[in-house]
Amino acid sequence: MVACVPIFGFILTLAVVAGYICCTVTNYWFMIPSVTWGLWQRCITLVFGDCGDIGMEDLPAFLHIARGCMVGASVVGVIAIVITLVGLIQAYGATKVKIGGILIILSASAVATGTIWYAVERATNTLTDDYKFGYSIIIGWVTVPLAIIAGSMQLTAANRH
Repeated sequence: MVACVPIFGFILTLAVVAGYICCTVTNYWFMIPSVTWGLWQRCITLVFGDCGDIGMEDLPAFLHIARGCMVGASVVGVIAIVITLVGLIQAYGATKVKIGGILIILSASAVATGTIWYAVERATNTLTDDYKFGYSIIIGWVTVPLAIIAGSMQLTAANRH
């Protein structure tokens, strides 16, 4: 059973990083009637689903922070996958599995920072009470505890070798 724990942690890490990437690239972070926002685009649904890129100029700081946290977490998550996979393949790769576990937990803190900061800023700066959070940001919130569980599984299993 102990030998299966890092493998389950690795499979959960794959799912978590897929969630990070899905959360980062989709445009349903925040919605009010007829408009949806993501990190990269704003879509107006009244005009045939017309989407426009959000440029880099005149953006609020929270959007830059959310973008940086999500892209950074995705990159660190992919690195954690590679390091963990190498550690699982090697006969004495427990240290690499530990490093992968630490990296996936650190990426969870970046996702938590980006999604929570974005949600607080959008909700407090919206003039209407008729808003809701989209599936993109909810995927981000769900992946945080899953990443902590995956990293913990990798750390505890690597300690037993």
